[in-house]
Amino acid sequence: MTLIAALKLHDVPILLGDLLISSPHSDTSHAKLPTLLSQEVDQVLPRDEYYPIVRGLQRKVARINDWLVVAWAGNLIAAKVVLKKMVERFKSKRVPREKVFTFLSQVDDLGTIECTIIGWLADKTGIVSFSWNSATRHLSVDEGPYIEGSGKQDFEKNVLGMHV
Repeated sequence: MTLIAALKLHDVPILLGDLLISSPHSDTSHAKLPTLLSQEVDQVLPRDEYYPIVRGLQRKVARINDWLVVAWAGNLIAAKVVLKKMVERFKSKRVPREKVFTFLSQVDDLGTIECTIIGWLADKTGIVSFSWNSATRHLSVDEGPYIEGSGKQDFEKNVLGMHV
């Protein structure tokens, strides 16, 4: 299950991202997780056919620079390609939103692997949230909250439903 979110809480921009890397169910065991200490993951998480298998942990939030933070969902390799290019291009520069959005529109086609990038950007115009999908090439700006990943429905129901 994956969850990333760019939203505001009491007018404060927040970017969330989980750590879990999963894939469709298989006959292999879940990867070991350091947060469970002595317990085996198979004792805590279901091993039903519909439940994804835990492959490992990976940070899904990245600070590109002091004014641009992003989170990713989807294919790990696709996300690493896009994030590496973002860091190379914007590592220590405060850039206008148009340059970031033009960059995303020009990212090479990733073929059959895809990712979604959401984030917050602060430029001279203000702070703006955005979402970009590598497969559809769709860019959405300041229409959030942006919530992506297989945990989206549960997050909307159980967290956003609390009206925090």
